[in-house]
Amino acid sequence: MEGGADMIDWNVEVDFKNTEKQEKHRYNYIRIQTYSLSGDVASMDNIKQSNLNALKEIGKELLNKKMSRMNLVAGKSEEIVVDKEVTNMAALDWFAQVLVAQRHRVQDAMKVASSSN
Repeated sequence: MEGGADMIDWNVEVDFKNTEKQEKHRYNYIRIQTYSLSGDVASMDNIKQSNLNALKEIGKELLNKKMSRMNLVAGKSEEIVVDKEVTNMAALDWFAQVLVAQRHRVQDAMKVASSSN
């Protein structure tokens, strides 16, 4: 890992750490990152179609990888598998459902509050 990525992983994991026992799909954030970019795909200003296509393929590969997390217990930035059956795509799908459900709860609460006034 790189120094900047290590700091981000550490801070996000600490800030959003779930206090409950981690079980399948029990997390408060999702961070997907690759550390293997090199050459043209690592260049921030390369907008050639071939480079964009290569980045798109890398993104697809990342979505199909198993979800992993930083190991805070060990105190180092090693990836640990959260659930062997959960891919990054499945985790994002689940997280999106949680966010939509939360939005609906807030909207419903606002309707109830405005109708009682």
